[in-house]
Amino acid sequence: MNATTSFPTPRLVSNRLISVLAVLVAIASLSFLSPLAFASAGASVPQPVKPKFTQQPASVTIEEGRPATFTAAATGYPVPSFQWFRNGVAINGATTDKLMLAQVKSSDSGTYTVTAWNSSETITSNPATLIVFSANLPLITGQPASVATAEGETVAFEITASSSSELGFRWRKNGVFIAGATTSRLVLESVSAAGAGDYDAVVSNLSGSVISRAAKLTVLSAGSVGLSSSATEIIWHPANATAAVGGDASLTVDAIGSGLTYQWKKNGRPVAGATQAMLSIPRATAGDMGFYSVVVSGTDAAIESKIAIVNVTSGVTSRLGNLSTRGFVPADGALTVGFTLRGAGNKQVLARAVGPTLARFGLEGSLGDPQLQIIRAGATAALISNDDWCTTNGVTGFLLTSNAVGAFALDAGSKDAALLTSLNASSGSSYTARITARDTRSSGIVLAEIYDGDPAGTAGRLAAISTLAFAGSGARTLVPGFTIDGTAPKRLLIRAVGPGLESFGVAGTLASPKLAIIPAGMTLAVATNDGWRGDAALANAFAAAGAFPLDRDSKDAALIVTLPPGGYTVSVSGVGDSTGNTLFEIYDLDP
Repeated sequence: MNATTSFPTPRLVSNRLISVLAVLVAIASLSFLSPLAFASAGASVPQPVKPKFTQQPASVTIEEGRPATFTAAATGYPVPSFQWFRNGVAINGATTDKLMLAQVKSSDSGTYTVTAWNSSETITSNPATLIVFSANLPLITGQPASVATAEGETVAFEITASSSSELGFRWRKNGVFIAGATTSRLVLESVSAAGAGDYDAVVSNLSGSVISRAAKLTVLSAGSVGLSSSATEIIWHPANATAAVGGDASLTVDAIGSGLTYQWKKNGRPVAGATQAMLSIPRATAGDMGFYSVVVSGTDAAIESKIAIVNVTSGVTSRLGNLSTRGFVPADGALTVGFTLRGAGNKQVLARAVGPTLARFGLEGSLGDPQLQIIRAGATAALISNDDWCTTNGVTGFLLTSNAVGAFALDAGSKDAALLTSLNASSGSSYTARITARDTRSSGIVLAEIYDGDPAGTAGRLAAISTLAFAGSGARTLVPGFTIDGTAPKRLLIRAVGPGLESFGVAGTLASPKLAIIPAGMTLAVATNDGWRGDAALANAFAAAGAFPLDRDSKDAALIVTLPPGGYTVSVSGVGDSTGNTLFEIYDLDP
């Protein structure tokens, strides 16, 4: 990342967002468009779209008597229907995107899949394994890993398990027991093509047996091009997982290669002792939420998997309480932030336009003297404005609130603009924060910030937030940031609209926006999109959130993501380093 990662991440107090309204943004003359104006763009009639899984079910290892949940998500139009299967047999009544098993028994162990279908096609998910153990049954702590090797090589599969009594092992190939294979390590010498298949182990003690996950043996012929027994490759990346507080979750990677070792990471840091192909998270708490990946090392290379998001639900909600956008204010132009409030009475909002203080973070080219105005939707006159933050009314209250929400301090006497104001939050009130240069001939980079300034439990919510700005390259990349505060994950709709603005008369739009969401303190994106491509699930989310529709063939970017609490940076740029005006939006999709 560039200078964007040097900004402090705001810390916000908890609150619950309620239903979401459309964000209204200032366009062209910087006056607000009404919801009816957005709706007038019209939505094209959706065409059938084949279903596609956006979340695969994750394997679960869980103690007998506890609840287990498998979750899948699929897009498509019409909206897909679901049917869950255990060991290939349909489960009666299991026809939603979640399969919830109460008080699981050892007999529930097995392989679970789900089919999703609509009028276009039927698809089947990746298999997920449910392993149910008790205090008496063996517990598999290390699963056998898949291997690809050349003919004539020696291959070993290994399993580790724990038990309160003596363990026994019996290996199987394609479900058939292998004579003499009765230890925790299975060695196959001088393998041939006939040896290829799925290998698992039945682990037993005095109380019963459990079966390991199957490991695939791939035997490559001597004439295979570009493949060798030493080539390390991840063939099954860990999938996102969700668990209730106190429940269990697991992540699994499947890789091929020689001499494989594993190291799991959480939020970019190694997890002590997590050196198997499967990572178990027993009795999950909010602290287990995060971003997990695994580094698979072989004799030839080390490869890091894609990131899997682990969320833990508890029946409470978190709030979307902040948007901070680093954008460029052109000469005789503006950076415009829109936000919608929802609730009863008034809400305290802290708004800042930071220019000169950005030099403290090593950012050059900042706007020397920004001005800030708050304008109600549909109006032209400012409700309140500020030029230099030190001159704002109630500066003491402003400083106390800034500290409470975790905003970094502004330089004393600087020409940064900021204000603290109380705004009507009833009936989905919408506002614009408009940032311009005091000298209209000036231009530069500014950090625009909107904070929910009220303590937890206060009436009124930030329902949706947007920014209309120029998205360039390098230091002029549009870089919004936001914070989810609380102890629960939040489901969000995030959009970067370029071509979709043309119907509103906006010139010079970004032809092909792309989004990348990066958690604070990390460098890898956990969600990306460079074209929504008429996805039916996204179209449904647009309607539910009150967002104006997009043409199904447009190159606007959009995604739905469920994220743990914390701070995030979003990079909004153009495919092929293109530039132009872009509308960035965040909507809360939680009920």
